[in-house]
Amino acid sequence: MLRSCICLFVVLIPLSACSRTDNTNKPTGSAEGSPEPNQVPPTTTTADSLEKVPNPEFDNWNKFPIGTTVIRKMVTDSTRTEGKTVSTFVIKLVSKKEDQLVVENQSTTEYADGRVIKNPPISNQIRKIVVLPEGIDKSSWGKPSKNATEEKVTVLGQSYPCYKTQSTGTTDAGKYVQNVWFSDEMPGRLVKSHTVVAAVDETTTIEIIELNIPKE
Repeated sequence: MLRSCICLFVVLIPLSACSRTDNTNKPTGSAEGSPEPNQVPPTTTTADSLEKVPNPEFDNWNKFPIGTTVIRKMVTDSTRTEGKTVSTFVIKLVSKKEDQLVVENQSTTEYADGRVIKNPPISNQIRKIVVLPEGIDKSSWGKPSKNATEEKVTVLGQSYPCYKTQSTGTTDAGKYVQNVWFSDEMPGRLVKSHTVVAAVDETTTIEIIELNIPKE
């Protein structure tokens, strides 16, 4: 289940951190980040002086009424395990205020051996304004990455205009290739994703299986 959770977190990165400076080759704790001899270390930044930006997640959920619920299904099929691991995520907008809202996420995982783990709901506060993360260009904040392509994806009989992004990386099982489709018209923005780890013939897919938007 830990591996599946990691895949889900990767899904959420491309839109919010699309222009982050690549620090992959900089070793942690390198001298590059330390002051040179006789150099005065920079003054600690206060919260008031940090750059503030609108939160795309807030803007997305705020368009929908309280009670809006989207159910995602994640399926992982791998040669490392017998059978498939299936997780469902029930994501619900439970409250709204002018400066923040609360989204509840409840997950249930079914394993191939018959085990079922149902986790209690987790409440996530989403603020309207957030601090711009270090290394991200403000002009690109919240926008699709430059290599994103536009596609239309049909979900539950309705067509959604989407941005498709592709990313690569490495897990404990080897390199992965991940394709993700986002739409501002979908609560939570994630429409679907497809991740492949070729070394172990592992495929993880996420799709929307239910969507409920109450009438205001």
